[in-house]
Amino acid sequence: MKKVLLITGVLILFITNSLFANDADLFEYDESKINTELNELNELENYVNNNQGITLSEMLNNKNSLVTNMALDMSFCLSDDTPMGIPSFCWGCFFGPVGVLMVWAFTDRSKKQTTDAFWGCAISTPIYVVLGIGGQFLWNWY
Repeated sequence: MKKVLLITGVLILFITNSLFANDADLFEYDESKINTELNELNELENYVNNNQGITLSEMLNNKNSLVTNMALDMSFCLSDDTPMGIPSFCWGCFFGPVGVLMVWAFTDRSKKQTTDAFWGCAISTPIYVVLGIGGQFLWNWY
């Protein structure tokens, strides 16, 4: 038993050490590249500030060059079916009662969406309890 725990501990040590060894370059960035990428957005901001009251639909109808090249897919936040493009059942399943509350708030108290989130919560809760108790049993058994 001690050998199994020792080997497991050594493996976990090696795995975590290799994970942290490669994270140094995650926080490096090129400021000039960021500025060039955001240049079109800065131009659009200046245009909107200079033309108070202009809307996106007016700019699209006039085929303004500032918005014709931009990706304007906003379906993830405008969908009536699911909050933020995530099914309500998944909100309840993965986030529990907080997910049900979020679905209730995001869908303007939609009864169908809230019910789906509730069923996701109701199905996942016993699974989490069984896995938690089973994990504790296995942990104490060893």
